[in-house]
Amino acid sequence: MEKEKNETNKETIIYFPQGIPGFEEYKRYVIYLSEEFSPFKILKSIDNDELNVKFIIVETNLIKPDYKIELTDLDREDLRYEDGDVVQDFFIVTIDPKNYKNSYINLMGPLVINFTKELGKQLIIDRYIEQPLYYFLKEEENSK
Repeated sequence: MEKEKNETNKETIIYFPQGIPGFEEYKRYVIYLSEEFSPFKILKSIDNDELNVKFIIVETNLIKPDYKIELTDLDREDLRYEDGDVVQDFFIVTIDPKNYKNSYINLMGPLVINFTKELGKQLIIDRYIEQPLYYFLKEEENSK
């Protein structure tokens, strides 16, 4: 896999100050790219190589172009967001190794990464909004 590089050609380490829910002790991550797995990417923790903590992620606009995230003031503060920052949101993909057709993304827990500040945060979207909790990657499942 090729590592994502920034303009200075160094490995970009994204810091999640609160960690990712369920993995709070892992704060530093690197994004790995591979043309073979495009448009998916790997978000891998570099805090503990022995446990090999990693997530498959995909840009939200590639899966659900109409998906919009409204950052709260606290989110903006946590991400040190300023106008002009390069910010991208991602879904975490859950792969069912026994049946890939059952793989899905979690619509209620997107990741937001401020590449300018090298900071990330997983948002927990209010469950009362009108959208499904999961989106199955096999399209027929979403029409049910």
